[in-house]
Amino acid sequence: MQSRILNAILSTAACCALASIASAQPQTHKLLPDFETGSASFTSSVAISGNTAIVGNRFDRHNDVQSGAAYLFDASTGTQTAKLTAEDGMRNDSFGVSVAVSGNTVIVGSHLDDDNRSNSGSAYLFDASTGAQIAKLTPDDGALGDHFGHSVAISGNTAIVGSFRDDDNGFNSGSAYLFDTSTGAQIAKLIPDDGAAEDWFGFSVAISGNTAIVGSYGDDDNGVYSGSAYLFDAQTGAQIAKLTPGDGEAYDSFGYSVAISGNTAIVGSYWDYDNENRSGSAYLLDARTGAQIAKLIPGDGAAYDNFGSSVAISGNTAIVGSRSDDDNGTDSGSAYLFAVYSGARIAKLTPGDGAPYNSFGYSVSIKGNTAIVVSTGGEESGAAYLFSVPNVAPEAANIIKDGEFRNDPNRSGPWSVVKTGDVDFVIASRLPEDTSEDQISDTSYLKIKSQNSDDEWTLGQLVRKVDEFGEYQLSFSARSKKGSDLIVALKGEGYGDVVDPYFLPPTAFDLTSKWQDFTVNFNIDERFKRLDHVLIAIGPNDDLEDNESIDIDHIFLSDWLIAEVPMPQKPTELNARFVSRSAVLLEWELPAGTAGTTGYLIFRDGTIVGSSNNRSYIDDNLVKPGPYLYEIVAIDNKGNQSDPSPARKVFNGPNVQFSEKVPFFGNMSPDGKAFLGTVRSEVTNNWQIKRWTEAGETIVFEYEKPNWFIIQSVANGGHAATGVTYDPESNLHLPFYWSEYDGFKVIGLDLPEGMLGGYNEGTAISADGNAVVGFLEVPSTFNFEAFRWTEADGIRWLGTLPGYSQSIANAVSDGGRVVVGVNEGQVDAGFIWTERGEIEKVEPLLGDNGGSVWDVSHYGSALIGTSWYDSLGTFHYRWSEADGFTRLQDLDGGQNRATLHAISGDGSMVVGTGTNTDNTGNAVFWNSRYDWSPININEFILSKGHDSEGDIYTTAADVSYDGQTFLLRANNGTNTRLRLNLSTRDSNTNLVYNGGFEKSWSSWELSRWEQRLSKEKKLLVAPGFMEEQAARIRMGNQSADPKTLHLSQSGIKLEPNSEYYLSFSVKASLPGRAKVSLLKDSDHREVYDVDKEFELSTEWQTQVIEFHTDALGEPVSDGRLQFTFVRGGYKRVLEFFVDEIAIHEK
Repeated sequence: MQSRILNAILSTAACCALASIASAQPQTHKLLPDFETGSASFTSSVAISGNTAIVGNRFDRHNDVQSGAAYLFDASTGTQTAKLTAEDGMRNDSFGVSVAVSGNTVIVGSHLDDDNRSNSGSAYLFDASTGAQIAKLTPDDGALGDHFGHSVAISGNTAIVGSFRDDDNGFNSGSAYLFDTSTGAQIAKLIPDDGAAEDWFGFSVAISGNTAIVGSYGDDDNGVYSGSAYLFDAQTGAQIAKLTPGDGEAYDSFGYSVAISGNTAIVGSYWDYDNENRSGSAYLLDARTGAQIAKLIPGDGAAYDNFGSSVAISGNTAIVGSRSDDDNGTDSGSAYLFAVYSGARIAKLTPGDGAPYNSFGYSVSIKGNTAIVVSTGGEESGAAYLFSVPNVAPEAANIIKDGEFRNDPNRSGPWSVVKTGDVDFVIASRLPEDTSEDQISDTSYLKIKSQNSDDEWTLGQLVRKVDEFGEYQLSFSARSKKGSDLIVALKGEGYGDVVDPYFLPPTAFDLTSKWQDFTVNFNIDERFKRLDHVLIAIGPNDDLEDNESIDIDHIFLSDWLIAEVPMPQKPTELNARFVSRSAVLLEWELPAGTAGTTGYLIFRDGTIVGSSNNRSYIDDNLVKPGPYLYEIVAIDNKGNQSDPSPARKVFNGPNVQFSEKVPFFGNMSPDGKAFLGTVRSEVTNNWQIKRWTEAGETIVFEYEKPNWFIIQSVANGGHAATGVTYDPESNLHLPFYWSEYDGFKVIGLDLPEGMLGGYNEGTAISADGNAVVGFLEVPSTFNFEAFRWTEADGIRWLGTLPGYSQSIANAVSDGGRVVVGVNEGQVDAGFIWTERGEIEKVEPLLGDNGGSVWDVSHYGSALIGTSWYDSLGTFHYRWSEADGFTRLQDLDGGQNRATLHAISGDGSMVVGTGTNTDNTGNAVFWNSRYDWSPININEFILSKGHDSEGDIYTTAADVSYDGQTFLLRANNGTNTRLRLNLSTRDSNTNLVYNGGFEKSWSSWELSRWEQRLSKEKKLLVAPGFMEEQAARIRMGNQSADPKTLHLSQSGIKLEPNSEYYLSFSVKASLPGRAKVSLLKDSDHREVYDVDKEFELSTEWQTQVIEFHTDALGEPVSDGRLQFTFVRGGYKRVLEFFVDEIAIHEK
């Protein structure tokens, strides 16, 4: 039902709400201190002012155990500039538990110092430019256990220090102290008017100018530990206001963290319940009046995130820590940026290397465009991270005069009333002295009362001419004792044919008998030229009575959104491909219609590694295999930064080639060349073996008996296999051996009757197809025993370890010489059996509670397995004769949910299933070139530019003995063979033949002195993770020896009007110079756009040259790529090295 009032003014729908801005912000530096050996838990606290950042480490051992220290850093470079320690520091002082900085003065808390008896506490002042100690602060009345210095803050010449266990108002009631930093003298002691025992007043403190704020999270105004905060005059120590949230409840812990900047304070309530238990919140408040501005809650908040455990504010931006957020694993932590004058979320911050239990967000600070965040658990002892903060609009100016109706208690001030009904009166009224009535402020508010239900009215006020178009925001507070709806609109004067010039269309708000805050956003565009007046009316109410009234106050119209500087749009479609072993080419796009972007910042793993003025960049310093995570940020001519582009994960080196999809049941041969699976003939209904190879599909065997069988393991080339079959005549499940040459044989049928139980299985076959292993059931005990079978020896029982009831063989090496598996009993144990000896237990560490060995390498020199320990939990491992035991972790950093399936024949690759932090199963490999870190194969495939067509590979079931072919199982139930080339470069797009010198000197030639130098032509191991060959060219030291040498290759083919990249890596035994040219083979005087000199050093350097062939009229089919090495003035033997030469089309 709509009232006549609403129908009269309603013309369009309600305006849209402000969308929050939420994205990752660029991490600029990671701060790691030069801490004492054995120290732990770096980053207890952080602060920043200008270019000075300070990080506290209360566990530093500089003056003995937990004496503590603090570290100064240059915030622009991330460089440590000084280490601060107390001149009288001692064991367990916890110096660095709190830190703050303002200008050139630093203050550091040491809350367990003992000057006034045990744990009385102290604080120290330092010169930030020199690191020299200025003064030591202790309170006049310090006492045992006060913990003075647990919190500190500083602004100008005034410092505030919290002493939250002081007992002036009862046990642990708390206090805070003001000091003059120029003299070290105590100015005042702060105690709240209503302080009580266990209020923890002083647990958090902050100061800005003449206003100080003190948190008291144990206060119980709204229930036990609901919390509060207090504002004080920093000059006189007088209490200004007590702050409590409008929705405070027991255990919210409001006041656990506090901060202040100018006229705005922020208070953390880290156990608030809005997003479930202990999810947390924070509140923005007016530091002049104590009025609440906004409540901050993250859109993705969850139980136990502890959002609000730390807070900071600078100008128009606030930062809130959420130290137990789980984005990067349990309690990994995060922090959020908010716009102060709207409460809108700007960004969410997480570190590039976030991990479980790091507690990122434990402490936060912000100044200007730089934020600093603590992570207490990473890098052995924590770290701090610097982030770039985007510009946020300045404080909005209220363009409605006297929106709080404070000018005259008997009139509505500049507000005029246009009666459209029988309005009785419009007055301003003081709040009654009766404090039991719901209050919103201590000033006047506007009461409007009607004589009958047909009344409507307009409150008119000329606001201003609109000379800036954009987003505006209207906010107000209102109530209605009868529960009426309130209709609010903003009407103006429009240009041209604007019929209903509403800036804000008539919008209904549901009122209650209690004051509520309302906010709505709207747009002013070029159709309008001025804003005339605010329309307010009582809306529909079925029970509307005569003399109905509404109360309204705090009408606020802001243009802060106009003042906000538009950010550049984020880049899209980030692509990456390697142009050399150590250089990756990044290319990206911008949304259509984007303007104003002048450059780009390139982030690798959260850190800026370069910049570009166009939409491409080559990162040529990738000395490790990765993975690397790239993001691109656009910047404009004012230095404003966009949100980061979608991240692109890149793995250096290996390439991906897909093979055919094959049935779920079956397996791959060790050489990776074939897959065998079982199918049923549509003609005979008999079971068949089908072999898949690159040549196609072939039926290689049909079982003439109607017995089913399943293939478990396959030999090289798919020429032999083993598994399990059902024999109806004996009613037994039995192992079988099939060979393309020897046919199908059931294993165990030749044993005496009664020797076998009901279930027996062949689990693995050796790569040469000569040995089968598995388990046979002993009918007398119903236990299994491992066996090995060969054509020559028949069944050989492998036995069971003492104390175990049964054994199962899981895998066998080539030739059947080594067998691995599991012994089962009350607990399990992995075993290894060799022809040289008996069965032995495999135990990575002493005291395991069980385990198994899953697979063995081709020659039996490496194996993989799992053990379980009371103290360590699951322990997945790889063992080799050379390396011993290596622990293999899961994708989420743990191990409990990972599974290992196979190891390559050379032992270099392990495959299995890993689990992400979101509990998603993914195919995984572990490899020595990636330091045995788990690599998600799905991410790996995408990083190589391949589309998996929606398939998620959940398991890597097998790997070839060269480690280059995987058998992957997808979420759709099929198997796919995927070939990875970990040892060679991408040869499909390289226009240079043998640029990595894998095939010696083929296709390359030296200059005319080649005959004389042929004995010197050698190959050596190149740098980088592939450890392949590079060209080594040697110049002699005789006078007759050449002073220049030319290494060249002919037959380079290029297309005209195209763009290319030439890349190569070079170094020399002595510093020197060289030149690279692309010449016409028939005429070396003609150069194809490449003719560049470069300096040589004794370290490998990668050169990437961009060139184009626009000047060519026809394709180049005779290009000669030539390197010229110059000996210069050296009279010693000189060596030049060149490797990974490549030309790629851009």
